[in-house]
Amino acid sequence: MSKKTLSTLWGITALVALVLVAATIGLASRARAKAILNSEVYLSRTNSLNVLHDQPDRFSRVIATLKQGTAVIVRDSTTEDGQTWYYVEARTASGWVEAEYVSREPP
Repeated sequence: MSKKTLSTLWGITALVALVLVAATIGLASRARAKAILNSEVYLSRTNSLNVLHDQPDRFSRVIATLKQGTAVIVRDSTTEDGQTWYYVEARTASGWVEAEYVSREPP
């Protein structure tokens, strides 16, 4: 085989590998999100208040701020621009929070 053909094959192989990795990460994220629906979890952001938004977007309107350890129920999930968000219900407010600030264990 020529160097050009080998180079093209390596490029295609690398692209397929990247697609498979991205798909695997996406499936794992969706599976985790489905497993957590209707479960009680805890807000876990430690360096500031946990922010609930009206949309799954950091720049959307802030509905409420809640303290670390607040118990919430996950009612929905979505992934926007690679970031997983949960729609949660607390006693005082409901809104979207980034999944990285949700924990199954109390702080």
